This record gives sequence, structure tokens and C-alpha cells, in this order.
Amino acid sequence: MLFKQLRTAWIAPAVVVLFAACTTSGDTGEAAPEGAAEMENPCAAADSAAMENPCAAEMEDPCAAEMGNPRPRWRTRARPRWRTRARQRWRTRARRIRARPRRKIHARRIRARELRAAGPDPGSNPMEGSRMMIRDFSARARSAPTGLFLWLTLSVGCAVGCGEPGDAGGDAAATGLPSADERTFVTPEDFLGRYWVRPIPPQGRAPDEFSPLEASLHPAACGTCHPNQYADWQTTVHAGAYSPGLSGQLVNWEEGSFQRVGACLVCHTPLSEQSARLPVADGGFAANPDFEPELRDHGLVCAGCHERGQARYGPPRRDGSIEPSPPNSPHGGVTRTSYFEDSRFCAGCHQFEAPAPNGKSIQNTYTEWQNSRYATAGVTCQSCHMPDRRHLWRGIHDPEMVRSGITIEWVRQVGAGAPEIGLRVTNRGTGHAFPTYVTPEVGIQLQLLDADRRPLDGGLRELVIARRVVSRNGVWVELSDTRLLPDSSATVTVADKEAARFVRGSVVVRPDAFYLGLFQSLLAGSLSDTSRALLRQAKEKAAASPFSVFEETVPLSR
Repeated sequence: MLFKQLRTAWIAPAVVVLFAACTTSGDTGEAAPEGAAEMENPCAAADSAAMENPCAAEMEDPCAAEMGNPRPRWRTRARPRWRTRARQRWRTRARRIRARPRRKIHARRIRARELRAAGPDPGSNPMEGSRMMIRDFSARARSAPTGLFLWLTLSVGCAVGCGEPGDAGGDAAATGLPSADERTFVTPEDFLGRYWVRPIPPQGRAPDEFSPLEASLHPAACGTCHPNQYADWQTTVHAGAYSPGLSGQLVNWEEGSFQRVGACLVCHTPLSEQSARLPVADGGFAANPDFEPELRDHGLVCAGCHERGQARYGPPRRDGSIEPSPPNSPHGGVTRTSYFEDSRFCAGCHQFEAPAPNGKSIQNTYTEWQNSRYATAGVTCQSCHMPDRRHLWRGIHDPEMVRSGITIEWVRQVGAGAPEIGLRVTNRGTGHAFPTYVTPEVGIQLQLLDADRRPLDGGLRELVIARRVVSRNGVWVELSDTRLLPDSSATVTVADKEAARFVRGSVVVRPDAFYLGLFQSLLAGSLSDTSRALLRQAKEKAAASPFSVFEETVPLSR
């Protein structure tokens, strides 16, 4: 009887059509071509494998939910429990069917989920990169077994052809894209060894009980429950990590050398959902179906530090306790760990292994801190850059932060020759070199003045505190390094002159000195309109970044 019912003309074509549509969604991604001209940018030069962890942004409140606009349902990934639930529904339906008369004519509506093809080239095939909609259709069966058989056939076909993220036959496996992040972190070793895999694996589908706010990765909705942290974050360099200066360079490499793009994004926008392409098993890159351009534009977002696989992580409570969150807490609660208070949390984006001209990494902040008295005393990165757990991360771009890390004093030296007047700068409160990176420079200047406070010829002295590097044929070379390690000083002196009556001293910080020169050089070459507009904007910002932390004119005693 069963086989006679299967001869119904429409059953076989319907099964074939649905099965073909399902299998199409697993098309393999295409690796990006390589070979873009190399740009002399120390950030881009750092090999992605050498940067172990992304930037260390921490939320004050450990229940740091990432929220925002809900993602469309058709882009939402199903959890691995999908098949288990399908089997449960099958058993329930089977029990109901057995209670019905065997020869009763019936009709049921069978609904298929919306599917999205994952092809990397939306123009090459109408089935790739497009949203395939299978609304619903009616199935008329002459008996319960026929309907049951059809339902089972469709279920098996979709399980094999469509799959779920992380399944052997699923979309992610077919393209080689990373599957949803299913890692958990409990011990300190878990966090140290595995937390900062980069790019951070896709978060995967949010639990069904999550609200749109709880499920979102956007930082704006974090501010719904964490307004203070969100307000702080908005003022930071982390929030602007995907800057015009960066994007203006990356746009030139996106098609020809996405590997270089990815090496920058792992720190500037570390979430998989922030990257248009993701690395695949064959070493290439495939189009990312979960890419969110708006999320990328936010730079280092809350989820970059606080979310793994839709689970939230944060520091201990202020009293040091790490007990689990109460039942039914927002976004499933938070796992608390002292790792968020450890300087190693920051090391991945603030300590490169390569390049290392003259034996010192271009980004050497963590090593400089390790070798200082601050590490011995237990003064961590967070102690200074996140005071009272605030999400500020102030640094070389902030005048008050610079003033708090150095002391400036007048000195007078008397020797065999003419007496000298000097200005001394000491790194008294910075737990690493001042400045630590290769992009800023600090100028100390002295100028002798006459009785009318006009500059005297030959009365100007200047010292630049900086580490200067240059890329030559793809190899980074250190030209000079006059930075101040913790507790070290630099003094600028000028010989007293008979006509001098005053001396003026100043200390000026130029946070983006390297970038200013880089942007000027790039703008002199051939660029796309998009790249030129972004780099012009970045150059103007870099040119406006210098500020003075000290300026004083004092009389010379006679």
C-alpha cells in the first residue's frame, strides 16, 4: 500500500527540488587573490600569527551584554540541537498519526525554513549569494504513512543538504568557514591559552530565550543596561579603531591581498562578524555571510572582549567574588575571572612578536612593562588605563594622561665653560617606555630670549623623544630610539649668552607623527577615490593632533 501511495505524481519532484535547494546553500567560498603593493605601516606589517590576543577592552560591570539591532532571522544560525528537536517533533507526530483512522484523506502544510546561499561571488550564479525563499506548500496524502514518509524524506534531505553551522555537511563545513564558537572558559589556563583565538570565532545563533537586545553584538544596546561603560567607550581610541586612516589603506588591499587586511582586523575589529571574509582551511578567504559593516565601523566593540559563543565574560565583582550569576540573569549571566584584571589580557594587541628591528618589537609595550618595577609591584595595565574600572583607556593622545606619567623641571649646570640652562623630562609614572609605540614623538625645546623676549640667534635647542623606524624593501629598520624607559630622564641644555635675559621651555606631544608622514606619502601616489577621501580625512586629523603639556618662560639670574 505504501508504494502505491508513493506513486503520487508530485511527491518525488517536490522532494528533489527541496533537496537541491538545500544542498546549494553549502557552496564553497573562494580565496581572495594576493599581491597588493606593500605599504609602510607598522601595524599592517605585524604578522597575524605573531599577535596572540586582541586589544584588552574590559567592561566594568561583568554582566556586559552586547546588544543592538536584531539580526534578520534568515541570517541567524541554528544550534546543533536542531536535529534533536526535529526527532522529538517526529515522535510526537507519529503518536498522533497512529491515533487517526488509516484511510482518512487529509492535507497538511509543510513549511520549510528560509535558507541563504553562502557563495562568495553573488554575480556568478543565481543560486549563490542570494536569499532563497521557500515559503510553504501543501501536501495531500492518501494516508498517514505517506505523509509521514514524505516528512521524514524532507527532514533527512535538509539535514544532509542544508545542515547547520558546525555540522559535517553544513554551510560552514562546505565553505571551510569557522563554525559557531562553542568554547567554554573556566580555569585561568582556559583564558590564557584559548580566549584570544583570532579572528574570534562566530558567535553563532543566540539562545531562543534571548531578547533582541541580548542577542545583538552592537555596542549601542549595551548602553541600555550599562550606560556609564558605553559613554566612556564612545570617547576612546578603541571605539575609533576602524579609523579613516586604517580603512583608507585596507580598501586598497581588500581584493588583492585580504590576508594583509585580516592581519590588521584581528586587533582593530576582532569579531568574525566584523570581517567581510574569513580564513578557510585551504589558507584562502571566503565571503562571510554574517558580515555586518555597521558593526565593523564601531571598531573594538564590547563583544570583542566580553563575548564568546553568545556567553558573557567579565572581571570579578568589586569585592573579588566570582560566584555564578543568579538564575534567569540577563543574557544568561556572566562568567567572572581575574583574567580581565591581568596585563596579559592586553598583550595580544599591545605586544607584537614581529617585526622586531634592532631586536625590539615594533609594538613592545607588554615586554617593557614586564621589565619594569611596576610589574613587580603588581601595577597592571588596567590599574592606570582603567582607573576605578572605567572604560577610558587614555594614552598618548590625552594631555592629562601624559602629564600624569612624566615630571618636567628646570635645571642649571655650571662647569668650566659658560653656564647652561636645561629642561629635564623624567618618566616617573609610565609603566613602559615613554612613548611606547613607534607612531608618536615628543619634542623638548629651549629658546633663549633677549630683554624684549625675542628669540636670540643660536639660542634654540631641541630634543625629540621617539623611536623612528622605516621599511626598506619590506624590512623594518630602526633609525633611532630616544624613548624614556621607566624612571629614566632626558635633558635639553642651552649655553647662557650675555644678551639672554629669558629662556622659554616647552614640551609638545605629536601623537600621530608617523601617520602624518605616511598619509602624506600615500596621498602623493595613485589611489582610488574612496581611499583618497579617507586618507585625506585621516591626514587632517593627524595634523591637528599635537598638543603642549608644558610651556614656561623664566628670567635668567645674573
